[in-house]
Amino acid sequence: MISELFVRQLYSVIDMAIIGRYLGARELGAVGNAANIIMLFLVVSGGFEMAVDVMVSRLLGASKNKEKATMARDTLFLSAISGLVLVVIAWISLPALYKAVSLPENMMRDALLYGRVYLFALPIIYIYDVGRAILISNERAKISFYLLATSSILNLLLNLLFILVLQLGVLGSALGTVLAQGITMLVTLYLLAKMDRQEEEPVSLKPESLTSPGQKLSPSFISPCQPSSSNS
Repeated sequence: MISELFVRQLYSVIDMAIIGRYLGARELGAVGNAANIIMLFLVVSGGFEMAVDVMVSRLLGASKNKEKATMARDTLFLSAISGLVLVVIAWISLPALYKAVSLPENMMRDALLYGRVYLFALPIIYIYDVGRAILISNERAKISFYLLATSSILNLLLNLLFILVLQLGVLGSALGTVLAQGITMLVTLYLLAKMDRQEEEPVSLKPESLTSPGQKLSPSFISPCQPSSSNS
């Protein structure tokens, strides 16, 4: 979706604009380099998102609602675990990666601070991206776009709060991103849970499945969870 790609790019542009305008060139360079390195660890999230989109769409087309729900829950759990594992790997390898790209020493401190705080958002981003893919495959692309747009607006407001009001500098920019992603992830999980409840297959209440000619309604009609199985 072109609009989603635009909003994703706007997310980064807003970050860079605020840092460059209110912090300075050194901080902008540090955060820019840190963001490029972190992008390597976000590639896995894109893979999860594509895989989930394909699998959920197939199950949805086959009307396998139970299998679809199970797969969605398992993938969300797997994405969270993968995110946590990559946090550890990235935390350890971050200084070496910065040196590999010849990051200037005067930017190293800010880049490490931004990168390591941002890393805590990896599991959040993974879960959010998988949840977004589930929404899209269930024909809820507009909701997915609104969530992404809301996340960008939250990121802007939180960056301004932490950088201008609380004077947290590069740390504030990273915290704003993590909190914006976290809030959006929680809303996404809520919407998925709500969608799961709405899509539970209802018990058939067709007259022919409850009674046959000359037969009175069974008392089990009162309980929708226990439809009558009598065929006499």
